[in-house]
Amino acid sequence: MVFETIKDALVNKLGLEPEIVTENALVEKDLELDSTENVVISLELKKKYGIDYVFSKEDISLGDICKTVELMLSKNENS
Repeated sequence: MVFETIKDALVNKLGLEPEIVTENALVEKDLELDSTENVVISLELKKKYGIDYVFSKEDISLGDICKTVELMLSKNENS
């Protein structure tokens, strides 16, 4: 669910090749995204799920982003 939202943004809005957008892909090293492109992902997550995801300074995998967002969503549901 969350991964598909991120993948859709990366492929359809940023023009990345679908085969490189995997849960193990690192945002900086593998996908070579910069801070402006990270904002596109954050905005999509805000629009779709109503959460504010802020990228950390470290290079993070898409799978780790998904886990964090899913945790944020579960906390919102329990509030």
